[in-house]
Amino acid sequence: MRWRFLLALLAAGLIAQAQTVTAAPPAAPRTPPTPEEQAAILDQVRQYALDYSRKLPDFVCLELESRYQAPTRAARSGPAAEPEWRQVDTVTKRVSYFEQKEAEKVIEHNRARTTQDMKSLGGAQSFGDFGNMMRQVFDPATAARFEWAGWSPVGAQMAMGFDFSVPAERSRYHLEVKGRGIMTAYRGRVDVDPQTRAILRIKVEAVDIPPGFPLRNASDTLSYATQSISGVPFLLPAQVEARMGTAGSLTRNVKLFRAYQKYAADSSITFNDVPPTPQPGGKAQETAERGRPAK
Repeated sequence: MRWRFLLALLAAGLIAQAQTVTAAPPAAPRTPPTPEEQAAILDQVRQYALDYSRKLPDFVCLELESRYQAPTRAARSGPAAEPEWRQVDTVTKRVSYFEQKEAEKVIEHNRARTTQDMKSLGGAQSFGDFGNMMRQVFDPATAARFEWAGWSPVGAQMAMGFDFSVPAERSRYHLEVKGRGIMTAYRGRVDVDPQTRAILRIKVEAVDIPPGFPLRNASDTLSYATQSISGVPFLLPAQVEARMGTAGSLTRNVKLFRAYQKYAADSSITFNDVPPTPQPGGKAQETAERGRPAK
C-alpha cells in the first residue's frame, strides 16, 4: 500500500521530479586550490569513489526511465541547438541493491504491466548507475589524468570541478550496437563537494570512436542527491541522462531514481498506471544498444 501511495503521488506530480528552481547561484570562491591542495583533494575523492559501493546500504527503489529519439543535426531542419526529441517509450523498474550487488526488474512498459526484460524491449540502453562510473574513473589501474576545471553550481552549493581523460588502452567504457562492441577512450568532468569530498555529479563522454563504428558519440551524466533510507541520509543517484548518436539519429535516456527504502527479503512494489516523469516527446524507434561496462 505504501508503494501504491508513493506512485500515486508521482503520477499526480506531487513529488518533485528534478525540477529546476530559479534562484541566485551561490558565489564561487575567488581562487582555486593550489596544485598541492588539488592533489590532496583528488586523493580524498579517489578514496570516496573506491569505497562508495561498499558503504551503500541494502535498498530498493524505483527507476523511472523515459527514452527519446531525434534526427541528427544534418538530418533535421532549422538551427535549433537542442534536438527535436520524440518519445520512444517509458520503462518503470524495481531496482535492488543487496550485499553490493545490483539487480533490476522491469515492471511496466509504456504504462502497462509486463514480464519482459530490458534486452527483449530493445532500444537504447545504459548500465552501471550505482557506483560503477565513479569507481572506474578513479581506479588506480585506469590512471585517469585530472586537471582543475573551476567552480560550478550543483544544486544550492558550489562544487569543485575536475576534468579528466582516460586513453583507450586503459578504458572500460564499453559501447555496443547489435552485438558489435568496442572499448573507447573517454573524457569527462567530476563535481565534488568541497567540504565532504563526495561526488555530486559525474559526466563521461566517449572520444576517438573508430570511424567505422555505428555510434558517432556517447555520453552519460550521473547526478547524486541526498536520499533518506530508514531515516538515515545517503548520497545516492537521483538522475542519469545518457545520450548516443549514429549517422542518422540521436537517442536520449533520462532515468529518475525515487522512493528509496530499506531492502527486505519480502520487498515488493504494487501500483497502478504510473508514468515516468513527463518529458517532451512523441513516438519513435531506436536500435542502438549500450553494453554493460566491463568488469
